[in-house]
Amino acid sequence: MMTSYFRIGGLALEPPRGWQAPVAKFIAGFPNRVDEYEDLLTKNPVWVRRTKGSDTRRSRTCWTRA
Repeated sequence: MMTSYFRIGGLALEPPRGWQAPVAKFIAGFPNRVDEYEDLLTKNPVWVRRTKGSDTRRSRTCWTRA
């Protein structure tokens, strides 16, 4: 899905038929794979290199505004 698919008030098109089953399967398996997904980001050298230093806010500022 691209950014133009989501619009104010809904979607650009109706979801494809049968979309509920794959989404339900993903949701059911998600808790067991959270660590794997986290590792894909935090231990991926390409992701780390591209995102390191991209946020100029300090962690203390983020926590006080949460």
